Amino acid sequence: MARTLSEIELTDHNELSIVKDRALGQLLELLSEGDIAKRKVGVKALLHLSNLPQNGLQMIREGVTGPLFELLYCHSSLSPTLREQVAETIMHLATANATPEAA
Repeated sequence: MARTLSEIELTDHNELSIVKDRALGQLLELLSEGDIAKRKVGVKALLHLSNLPQNGLQMIREGVTGPLFELLYCHSSLSPTLREQVAETIMHLATANATPEAA
């Protein structure tokens, strides 16, 4: 599932539905895996889903920020591309947190 989410374009409605259906838990598990390929898939899927403010807020509520910051700061062996995707996802979350829905 995560690989599919990381590779296909979804409508906003579908992205919202995926997050509401509790897919984040599985994606969070991928970030904690020792396998870098699984981490890449998880980060890319979170990046795609985080572009909607509602999803970003839900990700914050479910604790995505901790594992993302850990990847960014504690895993120096990550490729520059993966680090950029992690940073972009964090940026989406920060933007979501600044929306009126976050208040």
